[in-house]
Amino acid sequence: MKILMQDLKGGKTAIEEMPVPPVRRGHCLVRSVCSTVSPGTEKMLLEFGKAGYLGKIMQQPDKFRQLLRKARQEGILSAMEQAKRKLEQAVPLGYSCVGRIADMGEGIEHFSIGDRVVSNGYHAEYNLVPKNLICRIPDPVLDDEAAFAQLGAIALQGIRLLRPEMGERVAVLGLGLIGILATRLLQANGCKVIGMDPSQEAREKAATTGMVCYDNGVFTAEELIQNAFGGIGADAVIIAAATDARLVDEAATLCRKRGRIVLVGVESGHYSRDLFYKKELSFQVSCSYGPGRYDPAYEEGGNDYPLPFVRWTEQRNVEAVLGIMAEGKLPTADLLNASATLDQAVEMFYSDPSRLRWGNVIRYEGSSDLPKKELHRISVPSAPAREETCRIGYIGSGAFSRAVALPALHRAGASLHTLCSSRPEGAGLVRKYGFRQWMSDPMQCIEDPEVDLVCIANRHDRHAALVVAALQAGKQVFVEKPPALNREELEAIREAWQPGLRLVVGYNRRHSRYARQLRDYISGCHGGVHLHYLVHAGYIPADHWIQDPGQGGGRLIGECGHFLDLAIFLNGSSVESFSIRAMGYKGGAAAENFSALLRHNNGNLTALHYICNGPASLPKERITAYFGGKAAAIDNFRRLQTWGIPRAPQFFGHFDKGHERQFRELLDPRSGAFSDNYLEQLFEVSSLSFALAESLRGAGMQSHQK
Repeated sequence: MKILMQDLKGGKTAIEEMPVPPVRRGHCLVRSVCSTVSPGTEKMLLEFGKAGYLGKIMQQPDKFRQLLRKARQEGILSAMEQAKRKLEQAVPLGYSCVGRIADMGEGIEHFSIGDRVVSNGYHAEYNLVPKNLICRIPDPVLDDEAAFAQLGAIALQGIRLLRPEMGERVAVLGLGLIGILATRLLQANGCKVIGMDPSQEAREKAATTGMVCYDNGVFTAEELIQNAFGGIGADAVIIAAATDARLVDEAATLCRKRGRIVLVGVESGHYSRDLFYKKELSFQVSCSYGPGRYDPAYEEGGNDYPLPFVRWTEQRNVEAVLGIMAEGKLPTADLLNASATLDQAVEMFYSDPSRLRWGNVIRYEGSSDLPKKELHRISVPSAPAREETCRIGYIGSGAFSRAVALPALHRAGASLHTLCSSRPEGAGLVRKYGFRQWMSDPMQCIEDPEVDLVCIANRHDRHAALVVAALQAGKQVFVEKPPALNREELEAIREAWQPGLRLVVGYNRRHSRYARQLRDYISGCHGGVHLHYLVHAGYIPADHWIQDPGQGGGRLIGECGHFLDLAIFLNGSSVESFSIRAMGYKGGAAAENFSALLRHNNGNLTALHYICNGPASLPKERITAYFGGKAAAIDNFRRLQTWGIPRAPQFFGHFDKGHERQFRELLDPRSGAFSDNYLEQLFEVSSLSFALAESLRGAGMQSHQK
């Protein structure tokens, strides 16, 4: 299928080919009929791409500060490589799409195949959309009208926060597409609306419904109060524009005492406290379509908010806009500027940012038949010919894959044969790493006879089932941590494994040159080792998918396998018993800050401290080993220091967590890094992480059964 993508580095907009995403539970596959070009968001992305490096920094100063922190922690080269990868990543465009449901996953109750719907979809021939982001279109509403429903919902949510009453005077600052939709919704609500915009074209378009408009670049706020608001001031103001503090101050000046201001656009800078203080003004920022927006449980998980308590959610706001359109109270025909097919859209709309004005619509042509199985796969004929030995099918295209795993595999000389991803960003990865085909269905990738080794690097909750399927298909398997989220999944993997099949988990730290050297120092000592492992893991929001026990497993199970594996590797011994304590732990809440004491079978001790409430500027990891009157420490995998070891070299330099060496050993059939003992260790690491998580509700030293 075709999809419109935006290059962030050079600003180029292009049409890419990608496989149709497979339908999954709680989602509908929608075949597009038309979609609206966002004159705000898409214009911003286009201008960002065309800006130079300095312009990009000025537009996103927060991202630049993150880059500086990474440079301090991992070195300038590592930070620059990350920035380069970010800019090389193209992003899909669009978020308001009209189409017909072509297929549905399990758990869909209120829709049928063939329904005409509006959804949060990209400019693409097909979109896989969660059920809470789809609304059925009433029969009286035309496709072109429905394409404006998402934008109308943004305006409506701002109005709901404003709480206008019939007869109130409401000013709308900014008469772009969302601003005009807001004025028409306010008029339908019985308000006297005054529009303001420096653009004559915008004022003329807004005035077609009888609204009075002013050029707020000519008239002062005091003049507007006298002429437009009867000397009293506006009861309420909606700011529907990308703005600086001056426009917020203007809205405050226009308001009467105890007036209300709602920001629907984007604000930057500081505004005058004095204006708000003396009038006791209310100021609120509207979050896009309404409650549910940016909530993964609502948008991706399909968990609706109960209507008696949250009357207007993201979905119900869109439905309300469609209802108003069906009654003829929200006209949009005059807002339609131009239409084009997807193939024409790049030249007509995206060749110049100034063309992204008003309601441009992209139309889609093609068959209404359901996509066939082969549409979940596309070949890449332009991929260079090469001799392929161990052909890799790589499942996943998330941030870790783009930033770490795929670059390391490429440097290791891997034969990257098949990319499996339903994300549009996969297009750039296919080109960059020379994949020969692109699939969207993981099972097709596993069953493909041309794939010898399956690398699994998607979300944690999908790892175990894919590992089992790949092993049963007789494939070699590499899976990112964790391989399983519970004991049942781990046992299923153990049963599916067959002698002769290599099963490797992405515990990369044991492959770092710093870890190998530290183990050499430890293995030659007598009298025991005390290992101190300090992890500054950093803050992750509570609604992030990794915090969800069902999706990510929580931070202990989802991430800490790395540190448990390295402790076992460095000590050369399994864990016999442990104790663990978490800070502020309550009931079944996820443990984020904890300390664990591990006693190994050989008598060594490991103290693991996992800290999430420290500053982001701290280096992430420090591992210190004390043994026989000596000590050695790995400092964030950039340096290895020693004390009391004669003539020991001090290793330092390139940031090395072992990813590249891990993949080189994975691709080498003669490597002894993944022996039967290794397999037992990876099962031990998972079962140990489960035991630690379970033990947080208990207390004391416990025996650990592998």
